Amino acid sequence: MTKITFLPLAYGYEVCPPLARWRADELSVIEKHPTLLQGVDVVCIFYLWCIFHNHVCKKATAASKILVHCQASLKCKNASAFLSEFVDQIAIAVTTIIFNRTALSFAGENGITAVSIIMYLQFLFTGIYFGFSMGIATPLGYAYGNKRVDVCKILERYAYRFFMVAPIVIYILTYSLAPLGVSFFSDSTSPVFSLAVSGMRIYGLGFLFSGINIFSAIRLMSYGKGHLSGLITFLRSFVLLILFLTILPVKFGLYGLWSAMPDAEFLTLFISIPLLKWKPSAFSQK
Repeated sequence: MTKITFLPLAYGYEVCPPLARWRADELSVIEKHPTLLQGVDVVCIFYLWCIFHNHVCKKATAASKILVHCQASLKCKNASAFLSEFVDQIAIAVTTIIFNRTALSFAGENGITAVSIIMYLQFLFTGIYFGFSMGIATPLGYAYGNKRVDVCKILERYAYRFFMVAPIVIYILTYSLAPLGVSFFSDSTSPVFSLAVSGMRIYGLGFLFSGINIFSAIRLMSYGKGHLSGLITFLRSFVLLILFLTILPVKFGLYGLWSAMPDAEFLTLFISIPLLKWKPSAFSQK
């Protein structure tokens, strides 16, 4: 009779207790009936798979715990990084409603129209601040990630020079070009025209301060401090703005409504300027 050799079965005698219990005369039955090898082989392979699976699972469980912890940490950091943008969008929705309701109570439909015109023109001027800040945020964050502190300092110096000049230029343009800007939306003989022009010139005072606040928030977001960035945005575009929209129009009417934004931006400076002086720990190591 030809001897039947089967590697998994032979290996199974050493590591598989069920097969180790078999006596030689019992294994002769398998030699007489080779088809039984398939069933025995399945038992052996299954047992070996269980041992391997149990060993791998222990290693994988430990690794998965570390991976989950890292993923949770990254998610928290990413969530905090986008907190500023989330707060800003919510604030725009809420404050726009309050602006319109207040203008309606003091100037009726003409007041709402004037608010809409001023909001449209606001996006034109604040877009300069956001465009510059977001444009410099990418190389700033990239340099910070590569620990190129020298590049970060150079970019920040460029930004400080820009915001020393840009707010003054933007407000001069706002004041002088307010009639031209409003004329795209209303006829010069309409009562809305005078409301919007006078309102834009008062509201535009906020452009003297908003640039620093916007850059400070975006700078912190580039350095991974989204919670501090969100704090600045939360103050300037939500808490302080709603506070002044509630208090000032009661005492000063429409002038109080237009000055709510400049007052909110000015008070936010007391938070954003100290945060501009904050430097990441990597800066002190150079």
